[in-house]
Amino acid sequence: METRNNVKPMLWIALVSSLLFGCSSTDIVIYDSDNRPAKAASEVEVLLENPVRPFKTIARIQFGPDAFVSDYQSQTDYVVKQAAELGADAVILSYDSEVVGYEGTTSESKVTIGQAIIYED
Repeated sequence: METRNNVKPMLWIALVSSLLFGCSSTDIVIYDSDNRPAKAASEVEVLLENPVRPFKTIARIQFGPDAFVSDYQSQTDYVVKQAAELGADAVILSYDSEVVGYEGTTSESKVTIGQAIIYED
């Protein structure tokens, strides 16, 4: 009897988790094997284009697609946090989205991509 009572809450938790987290993903590709100390996210410079200073890309971080995010800010914050954990000096951001329509309705899936970099000077 007790097992049956616990099944409904567990199924509910699994359903809600899949709805909230099943539609988005994080993909991190690390380009070098150097182990750098993590930084605070506030120490990571956020860029929208390549810097003038010499730099090296240490990782590519992609978050999304995420149909539940109406703006890119939370995705940006997450990408910057991941770059900081890798010890990046900066992250070069780019954004993408895809609008998909199903029987009269549409939804937009947003993707944030960051190139985690370190300065070489």
